[in-house]
Amino acid sequence: MILHLKLDQISTDLSKLIYLFPLNPLALFGIVLLNTNNTSMEKALTQTIFKSLFFFLVSTQLFTQTKQNDLLPTLYVISQKNCRPCIMMEPIINDIKRLYKSNLNIVVFKKRSKERSKLLKHFFQKLDLRFTPTFLLVNKNLDLLSYGKGYIPKQEFLKIVKDGLEKFKKLQNMQIDRLYYICDNTLKFCQATKKHFSKYISSLKNKPNITEINMNNYKTKPQWDNFYKTMKKFKYLYGWEAYPAIIASTKNNEVVHFIQKEFDQKQLQQEFKSLLQ
Repeated sequence: MILHLKLDQISTDLSKLIYLFPLNPLALFGIVLLNTNNTSMEKALTQTIFKSLFFFLVSTQLFTQTKQNDLLPTLYVISQKNCRPCIMMEPIINDIKRLYKSNLNIVVFKKRSKERSKLLKHFFQKLDLRFTPTFLLVNKNLDLLSYGKGYIPKQEFLKIVKDGLEKFKKLQNMQIDRLYYICDNTLKFCQATKKHFSKYISSLKNKPNITEINMNNYKTKPQWDNFYKTMKKFKYLYGWEAYPAIIASTKNNEVVHFIQKEFDQKQLQQEFKSLLQ
């Protein structure tokens, strides 16, 4: 069966979900996208197909666990079957369960589920989620506490967990002292993002200190060494890998929050609404 669909008739919500899955769901039904007029029957059938596809992808509960304690942070493990790094991490995860059973919820996703999709959608624009396994240590509001990906040696993984638990205890009382704006000012998208950033800062009643880091200034090895020295001073900086980026830190260089990739003034207001006024 071949349906001829207009591109703009595809559900926006569904198109946003497609990136969460390693297959093209349209191909499952032999759907060809063409810019032609559809009959009423075709439109109705299309809606039915997409609804069926959506529930097929996200409806099954594919992990078992005891009821989570909302007073504790949660370590989410995005895993899958027949994944060698995932198998290698299982003994380490079991050790974490034993060591931190009273301090931590642990949820392992080995297949797709509604909860997994919701989690990935929340962090898709914030973190690199291309690797399996991926580890997200978060509080009940999905504030990122620490993060890791791929096979991680036990001692390094223990540090990730310890840092996350430490930040969990501190987060409520951590105050933003400075925002670091990181970008390459020669790039057009960085120039556009900087305008949004400047407008956002202007809208604040209580303005934090601002430090701009222009990546175009780093060309020699000593300059790059200086850059890495600057970045290493941050504590709890897990997941930063791209620019433009804004890192919000305390006076003690503890990372309260960060945002990366492209963003506008509205997104900044949403990201920092409970942190900056």
